[in-house]
Amino acid sequence: MAVTLWMMLLCLLMHGSFCTNEHIESGCLKWSLDKTDENNVCCDVCRPGNHLVKRCGPSPEELCTPCKPNRFTVQPDSFKCSQCTQCVGAQILLEKCTPTRDTVCGCKEGLMCGDDQCSFCITACVNGTFYDQMQQRM
Repeated sequence: MAVTLWMMLLCLLMHGSFCTNEHIESGCLKWSLDKTDENNVCCDVCRPGNHLVKRCGPSPEELCTPCKPNRFTVQPDSFKCSQCTQCVGAQILLEKCTPTRDTVCGCKEGLMCGDDQCSFCITACVNGTFYDQMQQRM
């Protein structure tokens, strides 16, 4: 009985580890001394997936904080995180948004991305043809 319970607990723990979000370490990655206050440091670069809370302060760990769920940043010196893109309409989810990268969308079969960011889908061209005008978003 004890072995069965132990095995069930182990399976639950292993299953949970596959479902957890990417761990993001908080704080400032690169900082310099504050030129106006020798007791402070100023953050030059936040850790990946973090945004600035304030530029300068006594502790580099308190200058940056991780992006909240469904938000990301690719700029290490930004004061805000951006909202993750939602795949809509004919788009399909290729890669989930993480604190360090936006969502990657693709298009359903038979369609293709209408721009470099795949912000909309269009009907795929027949081999040997191309679109010479704007297409309607799907």
